[in-house]
Amino acid sequence: MPFQYAIIGIVCAFVSASASTAMFFLILWQSPRSRDNQLACVLMASMMLWSIGGFMARVMALMSFDSFFFYQFVSNGLVLTSVSLFVFSLHFARLFGSLPLRIAAVLGAVFVVVTGILIASGRVHGAMRVLPDGRVSAQLYPLAYPLLLIALAYLVTSALLLRFAREKRARALFPGAVVLCLGVASAGQGTIGMFGPILSVAVGSLLFGRTILHEKLFQPLVDTNQSLSAAMAQLTRELAERKRIEVELREASAAAQSASRATNAFLATMSHELRTPLNIVIGYCELLEEEAADAGQTKIRADLVKIQGAAKHLLELIGSILDYTKVESGALELRRVDVDLAKLLGDLAEKMQVLAARNGNTLVVRGREDAGTTVTDPTYLLQILYNLAGNAAKFTQNGRIEIEVARETDEAGREWVIFRVRDTGPGIAADQLSQLFQEFRQVDASLGRRHGGAGLGLAISRRLCRHMGGDIEVASVVGEGTTFIVRLPANLPAVKDGY
Repeated sequence: MPFQYAIIGIVCAFVSASASTAMFFLILWQSPRSRDNQLACVLMASMMLWSIGGFMARVMALMSFDSFFFYQFVSNGLVLTSVSLFVFSLHFARLFGSLPLRIAAVLGAVFVVVTGILIASGRVHGAMRVLPDGRVSAQLYPLAYPLLLIALAYLVTSALLLRFAREKRARALFPGAVVLCLGVASAGQGTIGMFGPILSVAVGSLLFGRTILHEKLFQPLVDTNQSLSAAMAQLTRELAERKRIEVELREASAAAQSASRATNAFLATMSHELRTPLNIVIGYCELLEEEAADAGQTKIRADLVKIQGAAKHLLELIGSILDYTKVESGALELRRVDVDLAKLLGDLAEKMQVLAARNGNTLVVRGREDAGTTVTDPTYLLQILYNLAGNAAKFTQNGRIEIEVARETDEAGREWVIFRVRDTGPGIAADQLSQLFQEFRQVDASLGRRHGGAGLGLAISRRLCRHMGGDIEVASVVGEGTTFIVRLPANLPAVKDGY
């Protein structure tokens, strides 16, 4: 078949053009803003120019048309490939800092421009034609050989730079550079073979494209995997450290709880030990007061009354501390008793009347007729209400104190007993409400000194409420008064773990 070489050459040129074009778009798509990819695309574009020009020139020559125009693409593509590979190699190997190599790159750009002008003027080669045996031939003028040697020199220099580069990624480009060197060297023959120059473009495109994609696409995945492994190892170490800290915190918490229990036990014991002699002192004071009254010793009797008042106040403080330690240590035992709320509030009002009247206050109890009964611990419920009403009576002057009871049912069907203790006292500022239920804290220290107290009453009341399954809330307006809301279950749970 006379033209079988020409047909095979056309097929090879088409394969080369397809390979270089595919690599061009793939590299451009992968990372269009990367300088590596941009320079690689310039190299692929020059190889596209070489291979597409070869394909079209061979087709035109086979059809006996003038192929000089397309053969210019081959020549320009060859020259542009040699210089673009040199520039790409400098960047990929990070050698642009070398002044001689930068000068060589600039001279390469000048070489491309000058060669293009010479090729366009027809002073480098003639047209491509098909020989009788099917091969193709192009007439090369004397000026073509030094130009071809310069292009080959750029390719060989690029190959050497890549071969001995410090960067591993640059050394991976060396095989592609060698293939292009062989292809350009074979182009110097007067009669061009079918497979050398054309196939060098296809193989070079694939080798360069593979290296670029591995560097920019697959290697980042490897690096990411290594980073994930390192992060996982770091996370494992942090988890181990966190577990160690959690163990230490649990041990510290257990030690703190043990110390708290020991402190509470000590306070409870001391409270019991102090109450006995203090009760004896109060008893003797009462006897001495009676004797002084019988003997008409008015001054001595007044002093004894002061001693009794101070002793009773101290006894009250000791009782508060004892109650607090019981609640804090969890040793508080609740009794489940059917309580008539009307009777309980009546007893409370009877005890509170004298204390309320002492400061000119009026005491009002609302809702007790319809309150019904509840299952709770009457002792602690009375202590909570007495504490709240007592505070209202102490801090309110010539005002009104209301104790109201009501029943409510929540969305879950549970029934609650709601107590509201209102007063028309001075009120509490909003920024001080958070201190109300703190142990040994009083909103106004001067009032605490005037009226007495250890600052435990409200703290104990809230803990008692929570121990009984409820809670206490407070609302207050300065200058208008304060309202405490006690919310307790109508049926005290049989077992209450924690509070």
